[in-house]
Amino acid sequence: MRAGIDPEGGSSVQAFLARWLADLERGEAHAVEHYLELFPERYPGVQSVRFGAGLELPVLHFGLWLLSWPSRWNWIQRLDAHADRLRMTSDWFRDLGSDAGAMHVRMRGFRRSNPLTITWTLVAGQGDGPQVPSTPAVVLARKLAAGTLVARGALPCLGLFSLEECLRALDKFDIRTTIERTLG
Repeated sequence: MRAGIDPEGGSSVQAFLARWLADLERGEAHAVEHYLELFPERYPGVQSVRFGAGLELPVLHFGLWLLSWPSRWNWIQRLDAHADRLRMTSDWFRDLGSDAGAMHVRMRGFRRSNPLTITWTLVAGQGDGPQVPSTPAVVLARKLAAGTLVARGALPCLGLFSLEECLRALDKFDIRTTIERTLG
């Protein structure tokens, strides 16, 4: 996790992107490393991909960033073993923030030889953020059950469903997304 303020927040979600963000970087997690490699393979013009997510309260985000160092140094083998204590600590700050969360994916590259930046932003309200990471599995399970999954076996799920299919599975939750495209 790398902490930093995103200076390029999109106008439609400025309040969320003006917060501290954590980047998922190469080598931080095995799955993320391969995902970042697969993205440019699937989308040949992509030169860089940035996944950013952040906690609303800087004190909590900074605290997680501090906790990342003992984990990197292998002083703490599994941070999830401390989840109960961390949850109780975060509850002390509950009244200082909201239950909204946000993330964004920014891709930079070229389309028809022209520089292009695409930023996809997701904002989850009413505490619905934890629904997001499990939704691709739900979409794939439904497609498998319906017999409409185009591929089977051990393979990356990139391209097996559309963004629209994923968002439809999130319809009953307070999830909003925007896509911003910038040429040049």
